[in-house]
Amino acid sequence: MRAFKITRIDDLCNLHDEYNEAEFDGKLRSITLLIKRQATKDGWYEYKAHKDWTPIRDQLWKASIVLSEGCWEEDSVEGTLLHEMIHQYQCEVLNRAPHHDAVFTQMARRLGRKYECDVE
Repeated sequence: MRAFKITRIDDLCNLHDEYNEAEFDGKLRSITLLIKRQATKDGWYEYKAHKDWTPIRDQLWKASIVLSEGCWEEDSVEGTLLHEMIHQYQCEVLNRAPHHDAVFTQMARRLGRKYECDVE
């Protein structure tokens, strides 16, 4: 894990852009990053979907990555952001529902090892 301090939402946006270029070949769209209070999970990926949970392609721009306030204290922002970016990749690039499937698991393990953080 590298030493960095997130002090503003702009820092998260810059980190998203950095990971996008380094790990997703720049294929992910710029996204809305939100901080919300949530006691049960560190983050989640919001998107519009059909009844079978496949993404609605023309509404992906409305998607957002949400990081909970709690993940700041636990020093898990990096892993949480990467976790949700994998879901973004599943939607935007693979055009499939963002589940914790084999593709997700493989990417999460690789990124977790590379950045020395918990992505799964």
